[in-house]
Amino acid sequence: KRIVCLDETWKVVRVIDTFMNEGREDGLANPTGIFIDGDEQIYVADTDHQRVVVLTAEGTLVRIIEQPESDVLPQGFQFIPLKVTVDEAKRVFVVARGVYEGIMQFEEDGTFLGYVGTIKVKRDYGDYFWRLVSTSAQKAQMRLFIPTEFSNLDIDAKGFVYATNIDVGSKEPIKRLNPSGEDVLKRFGYFPVAGDIYYRRTVGPSKFVDIKVLGDGIYSALDSTQGRVFTYDETGNLLYVYGGIGNQLGVFKTPAAIEQLGDRQLVLDRGKASIVMFEPTEFGKQVNLAVRHHYRGEDAEAERYWERVLQLNANYDIAYIGIGKAKLMKGENKEALRYFELGMDRKNYSVAYKRYRREVMK
Repeated sequence: KRIVCLDETWKVVRVIDTFMNEGREDGLANPTGIFIDGDEQIYVADTDHQRVVVLTAEGTLVRIIEQPESDVLPQGFQFIPLKVTVDEAKRVFVVARGVYEGIMQFEEDGTFLGYVGTIKVKRDYGDYFWRLVSTSAQKAQMRLFIPTEFSNLDIDAKGFVYATNIDVGSKEPIKRLNPSGEDVLKRFGYFPVAGDIYYRRTVGPSKFVDIKVLGDGIYSALDSTQGRVFTYDETGNLLYVYGGIGNQLGVFKTPAAIEQLGDRQLVLDRGKASIVMFEPTEFGKQVNLAVRHHYRGEDAEAERYWERVLQLNANYDIAYIGIGKAKLMKGENKEALRYFELGMDRKNYSVAYKRYRREVMK
């Protein structure tokens, strides 16, 4: 029932467990989500008190977002916030318990704006057929087709909301929602943006419980099933994976949250009651720099870093593709062909081949 504030050396700066609310001492009850905005205001999902509490960095109450009022809310609706994030315009996004319509969106003053990013339910033709021929009693016994709740969320510098869900049958466990609530996440990698593609049936697929936007199109998602962190680039390519379940250093018991501190990543392990800090290896550092330069349109610089990546891992397909794109930008179409072939990128190979063919014909 408290917020523990630490400095960069992990020493406790302050503990916020109470605050003054209209002249009376108030506190938190089972808080489950926290977010710090650009003004260092602390947004807390005060779950059991059914509200979002906004505090200053020192712990002084700024305002409270409580039970929203709207015609779109069902009768008897209870506001039970679990996770919270805020964009540059001070709009507040809340993942609430029992809300299947999407992420709840509020103005800075607490006015409820509506839902964004509803998870669509998919049925097969067999379900439709059985519902047509079933009796009322049989229909009552059938399972309801209810959308899944979101599990967590984060926001990037452009105001796009990255959200995760833990629906076992979902093919899109990560979404990137634009201001209209549409999913615009790019999924152009070799495999779906879904964590583990192959897994033992006894273990099950990845369940993402948190997500962190690292900037320049890079984001990391925390999988509670295998206790691993999957990092993707803007187009949906899997860059690297680390972590696991166990008792050794560097693995987790019950991973619950992920955060960024400079170029390091922090994973909150609820099972071990600890925060584990990771710093990038030389390989990870070169990959990050290459991806960031490419995202900013600096392909010549990105090419240098991709070449260093290949010195560390000659089987890293994304590096060959990155160099191929840099060659393409410089008009070196014949050289680009070779790198796209090594990276098994048919789409960009076709583009380079078309340009090289035109070059030869001229």
